[in-house]
Amino acid sequence: MLASIDRTAYPRFRGTVAARELVEPFTPTVGEVGWARGRTTADQTFLVLVIGLKCCQRMRCFPGLDEDPDAVAGHLRTALGLPDVVAIRLDLAPGALFPTAPV
Repeated sequence: MLASIDRTAYPRFRGTVAARELVEPFTPTVGEVGWARGRTTADQTFLVLVIGLKCCQRMRCFPGLDEDPDAVAGHLRTALGLPDVVAIRLDLAPGALFPTAPV
């Protein structure tokens, strides 16, 4: 019998994720929400940070934003009290995350 894909060295999301599978591993704690809110200024980056945090905790890796099932994003939007229109993509200018010093 093979281990399920989420329990291997290379975890991935399955094609569909049931709502009951999201509650425990993907619901952020009050402390996690406060931590993420303190590091972001917009709802979009707040959502992306929490998605990354919860995926890392569950899967021990940071999957690409295009790999996160809609069910995970929807669950987190609801848990965080965010409207459905908050996207899970980052529109950043080059160097926004890791600015480089002038040479």
